[in-house]
Amino acid sequence: MINLKLANILMDIAEIKKADSKDKNIPIRFITASRTLRDYPEIIEKISADEKNFAGMEESACALVREYLDTGRIRLYEELRSGYSREMIKFIRVSGLGKKRIFKIYDTFKVKSLNELRDSLGDSRRFLSFLQGTYLFKDRDGKFYMQRLKKSLDYIESVKGRFPGWQAEFYLDKIKNGLRKIRYVEATSVVGSLRRKKSAVRDIDMLILPVFNNTAYDFARSEDLLESIRSLDFVKKVIKKDVRDESISAVFETIFGINIEFIISSRKNWAIDLLYTTGSKKHIKKLERLAGMKGYLKKSGIAVHVPVKSLKDGIENNIQHDFKDLEKKIYSELDLQYIPPELREDRGEIELA
Repeated sequence: MINLKLANILMDIAEIKKADSKDKNIPIRFITASRTLRDYPEIIEKISADEKNFAGMEESACALVREYLDTGRIRLYEELRSGYSREMIKFIRVSGLGKKRIFKIYDTFKVKSLNELRDSLGDSRRFLSFLQGTYLFKDRDGKFYMQRLKKSLDYIESVKGRFPGWQAEFYLDKIKNGLRKIRYVEATSVVGSLRRKKSAVRDIDMLILPVFNNTAYDFARSEDLLESIRSLDFVKKVIKKDVRDESISAVFETIFGINIEFIISSRKNWAIDLLYTTGSKKHIKKLERLAGMKGYLKKSGIAVHVPVKSLKDGIENNIQHDFKDLEKKIYSELDLQYIPPELREDRGEIELA
């Protein structure tokens, strides 16, 4: 979406301006404008119509937005970032070492990419000598900064191909609005890593309960439901489908740049599907071992029957309190305290429960 692209550009300008501007108000103004564009996408049309005096958007930022809408580029941005790739600008925020220190490293070692920065760190003797001889790094032992940089580079590598969780959540309203247009959708729930509140996610997972999957799973109508989803305005194409014994799902490429998997569930399996599609895999695997010890494990997985009553208006508010109660019964049958989705990472939470 264009507002997010422009928000990222203005944030990049702010980061560079922090280093080369003596006026601290300049980067603050760009940061404020960036957040305004991110949170209020409708402002793009007003700026395009040459309206003025927006809260959170000074005229200098509006002028840059208009320039992009007219030409597809922002000359100031291209000039500022000519020596630094976007990933290097992003690294300033990730490292937490501050813009002056990071730009000093970039300029001293003449690095043009994060791979080159990692290579520079490989020459530890030269790098330590630089840190020890530069006033910006005098407040700590040079090894501290080297370790911090290495950890930050490792983190950047670990989240490649992922989206910030907040950005994925930004699209949820549009997704739900689209699903409301489909008459057979009774309830939905965001699942997967987004429900577990991960800071970075690879895709969006949505569990859907249709009105027709009551006593038995209707594969033909579930296929038709996926076709209806395929026609929604944010969907570009189907990437793959997955048909299992009691469910069907499909992964769609979207205009947001992030893939969405829709899983069609049933009233019979809604609670257990909610558990499994939320994950994490390690958490579920340990639950299965516990279920096996208590006689609740079958070939299809954990076999704890939780009857689901009406989920009226589920698409409106996701009735999270009802979903929580359904999952509570599964954990209770396994003699466990309820474990919130945010904690389901197999980091000792099952033992504590």
